[in-house]
Amino acid sequence: MVVNRKGHDMKILKLLEYPAHQQLYLELEDAKFRKRGNYTLHLRFISKLTTELEGFYLSTYTVDGDK
Repeated sequence: MVVNRKGHDMKILKLLEYPAHQQLYLELEDAKFRKRGNYTLHLRFISKLTTELEGFYLSTYTVDGDK
């Protein structure tokens, strides 16, 4: 489910899954999509997180020497 800043559901026109790479493609209805808007994607994800750069993965960053 995708919701806009006001909490309204956005219509998903196309949903494609690529299980081999743990990827998901969503196409939303353009008429209600705003370029500078805030949207929230709700999904259920069950898998182990790894450092491989596929699907959801673990990553870290450092700011001023702090992780």
